[in-house]
Amino acid sequence: MKVKCIKIVSPITNEDLGNKGIGLCVGNDYTVLVFTMMSNSGSQVVLRNEDNHNVGVYSLDLFDIVDGTLSRYWKMFRDDLGYTLCPEEWTGLDFWEKLEENYREEMEIFEYFVEKIESE
Repeated sequence: MKVKCIKIVSPITNEDLGNKGIGLCVGNDYTVLVFTMMSNSGSQVVLRNEDNHNVGVYSLDLFDIVDGTLSRYWKMFRDDLGYTLCPEEWTGLDFWEKLEENYREEMEIFEYFVEKIESE
């Protein structure tokens, strides 16, 4: 799934931030790594920021979908808050925390699937 950034707004104040900010640039395309549909907050996407190193969670409202093809590496998971599409290996209880803390195994798993998803 690919999206194009159409606007950038502050997640706190909802203020228009212009053409750059919060790791995004209006007009640029991004590969969706994780797609969530939450009952209380709408749809969100996880993608690599402009620096191509960090990831961010963004409201789908900031994007147009330019390619709606779902990744073959995604599986659907449901919990009390809604649905998530992502690689099964990313769904462990502490996967994202360990990734943020640069645990080697989680970083390797993450990079492996990012490469696969981005090459689709």
